[in-house]
Amino acid sequence: MAFKTREGYYADLRAMRPNVFKNGHFIEDLV
Repeated sequence: MAFKTREGYYADLRAMRPNVFKNGHFIEDLV
C-alpha cells in the first residue's frame, strides 16, 4: 500500500522515513 499526500505523492510503506522529501520540500501530512 501507499500513502497519498495533499500533493498526490505516494510513499511506499516499505520505505517510509521520518521525513519524506519531494522536490526538496518536506511532506509531513500523510493521510
